[in-house]
Amino acid sequence: MNKIKLLNISLIFSLVLCMSISVYAAGLNNRIKDTTLRLHVVANSNSQEDQELKLRIRDVILEGVDGIFQAQSAKEAKETAREQTEKIRKIAREEIAKSGKTYNVEVLVSKEYFETKEYGDFVLPAGMYDAVKVIIGEGGGKNWWCVMFPPMCSGAVEDSEIVTYYEHEAGPGAALIIGGTKKKVELRFKSLDVIGAFIEKMK
Repeated sequence: MNKIKLLNISLIFSLVLCMSISVYAAGLNNRIKDTTLRLHVVANSNSQEDQELKLRIRDVILEGVDGIFQAQSAKEAKETAREQTEKIRKIAREEIAKSGKTYNVEVLVSKEYFETKEYGDFVLPAGMYDAVKVIIGEGGGKNWWCVMFPPMCSGAVEDSEIVTYYEHEAGPGAALIIGGTKKKVELRFKSLDVIGAFIEKMK
């Protein structure tokens, strides 16, 4: 077998390997999103008063919700969140009233786009996630968000439990995606995009 044939075989093998890795990583990325529930609180405005109110509403919601943090799966957490939208709205309105405001509150569970975000030692890739969205008043202020399930917001789980959860629910290798820094995660997926584009050109 001459060198050209060996080179061709190596190239084909490399392309197949890269394609397999790209497809598997993309699947992991999607499953991480599917097995996550996030909380998204939007302030009425960017005034200091409204921003402080946003954080107080965040706190009372995290203290007042039942069942979401104790859920055994993301599916159960999402179902529980949908059942409790009115309760969450009531909790938020009570805090608003304490502050002497009359803002309306909208609470819904919907698909939201999130940028790549660091949570302590973990990073969640950018994309569409199910989220409990709380819009205060005009909803014209800065956002606050966290992860309700697995319960990173409440600190109810250890780092090792988060890794175990995603490795089990999303699949082996999930820890490589959620571990590291925001820049590393973005670089991984940019690399996969480049590989995918190259493979498409080769077809």
